[in-house]
Amino acid sequence: MVLHIDSNPRETLRRWSAMDAAILNHLKQFVEQCKSEPSILADPSLSFFRDYLESFGFKLPPSAYDGSSHTKSGLELALQKLMLWTRLMRTWRTLRRSIDHKKLLLKR
Repeated sequence: MVLHIDSNPRETLRRWSAMDAAILNHLKQFVEQCKSEPSILADPSLSFFRDYLESFGFKLPPSAYDGSSHTKSGLELALQKLMLWTRLMRTWRTLRRSIDHKKLLLKR
């Protein structure tokens, strides 16, 4: 499923403001985790998010690029990434179900 982003920012905001509180809570938790542990952003698959933050002029710490200042063991880091991806996938599935449900309601 592809999320549609309108050329009109207000329309996009209207659609996305209807997201469930649970989805926004997951996003908030992810952002809080990134704030407390910027090395999470060193994951290559999150480069789009780093680029997004930088597009607003945010300065990210060096650990957000290479994770070198991370003091956890490799196993701890791998487990943390697994938990993060699990949370992100759960959020994605919830969002997809919510959008699909709203599409069904609009068709009626």
